[in-house]
Amino acid sequence: MLFEEKLIFFPQKFPEGQWEPEIPEGFELRDVFIKSGSLTLHAWFIEPEKREFDFTVLLCHGNAGNITTRFPKALAIASCGVPVLLFDYRGYGKSDEGDISENAIYEDATSAFSWLISQGLCEDEIVLHGISLGGGAACFLTENFKPRALSLESTFTSIPDMCQVVYPWIPKFLVGTKFNNLERIKQFQLPVQILHGTADELIPVEMGQDLFDEAVEPKWFIPIYGAGHGDLLEKAGDLYRDSFLKLFNHLSQQS
Repeated sequence: MLFEEKLIFFPQKFPEGQWEPEIPEGFELRDVFIKSGSLTLHAWFIEPEKREFDFTVLLCHGNAGNITTRFPKALAIASCGVPVLLFDYRGYGKSDEGDISENAIYEDATSAFSWLISQGLCEDEIVLHGISLGGGAACFLTENFKPRALSLESTFTSIPDMCQVVYPWIPKFLVGTKFNNLERIKQFQLPVQILHGTADELIPVEMGQDLFDEAVEPKWFIPIYGAGHGDLLEKAGDLYRDSFLKLFNHLSQQS
């Protein structure tokens, strides 16, 4: 229990990572700094010159790396014609101050969501996408705000459930970090998309299926055949972008 957070969070601080990514023609990338309590978070805002949909995506990344490792996925989503805000939690990347924890993740995700609102967006103009542990942040935001849709990628049902997979000798009742995504998703009344690799060696695809089963309609489960936890984008190919394009088209028709 004393070392629980060190077993869950694996941040990479600046300068680790590719901080000068190649920006394709037709996209703008700018640095954003977001206040989260007494801390300052660093984010990238990716904006396509040609917008196709009136949504903005807030991307919550996973427990390792930093925003540089998720940039290719953010760019793939932005290529659908939507802006994407990709932010680092405290202790990650250039958000190098503060100690990370479940509550800290929630606070930082709330601050990123609130920053989008401060830019003139309404809550229902924001689509949430959570990757792995970032799915916990996205589910928390969905419970506390009214986003337009929720997208989860390679996300677990809860941390106690994950501990039974990764550290099976640790009893569930000793795990203080929760991220109870399965309990939260039962409450949601919004479109839900779930992507999961069928060969995910870290978070079993069955957990993604369990989340899907508890979500209400409309919902979509997109299995990425042969994909593990770290190569989903590569194995998905065009299917990754197309899944978001399908989601955005559905949302536009419902507006």
